[in-house]
Amino acid sequence: KLYRHRIFLEQLGKALVTPLIQRRSRMPRALAAIALIQNVQTEGDSASLSVATGLCKKSARCNYCPSSNDNKTNITCVKCRKYLCKCHMSIFSPTCAKKI
Repeated sequence: KLYRHRIFLEQLGKALVTPLIQRRSRMPRALAAIALIQNVQTEGDSASLSVATGLCKKSARCNYCPSSNDNKTNITCVKCRKYLCKCHMSIFSPTCAKKI
């Protein structure tokens, strides 16, 4: 019974959010949000939504925060694959951005 209720809630949530995502006029800044919107707009009502290419399944500490902060993240730099937290998040890591 709990499994069916969870599935129902997931389907309800997706059904409520999908029209709003499709009507969005401007692209957001977060990589995950961009990928989510592009998938919904191209596929319509599909069951699976993928995440941005800068995301990894494995999470680790941010390479630029001190270890005492213990900021865990699954966002990586596109070039050097270093882990970045929300504070340091951009398309490239701070060191790769300086090289460009």
